Amino acid sequence: MFQQVILIGNLGKDAEVKTVNENVKVATVSLATSEKYNDKDNQLQEKTEWHSVVAWRNNAERIEKLQLKKGDLLQVVGKLSTRKYTDANGVDRYVTEVVVDTFQLLGRKES
Repeated sequence: MFQQVILIGNLGKDAEVKTVNENVKVATVSLATSEKYNDKDNQLQEKTEWHSVVAWRNNAERIEKLQLKKGDLLQVVGKLSTRKYTDANGVDRYVTEVVVDTFQLLGRKES
């Protein structure tokens, strides 16, 4: 079996890079993808989906060096991963993320 996700979208906020477990870098970004379509009244609509993206080690280091910022256009290739955690109230929560295999910066937001 094989799983692959390819997304092209804009960052919703600046990339966040942390160091965990003895010098292992992890970067997180929020990526927005949009599609446009005409509704039943032929009015142009736009739907935006938000994706949580996580990059580890070398990819996280590249993200840190590139200083990815809100609005940057990014292509991400990776796989879906769902993890469980317990929130502060003791409630089990689940989050689905795209774990990066490769990525490419396609453009910078103009200042």
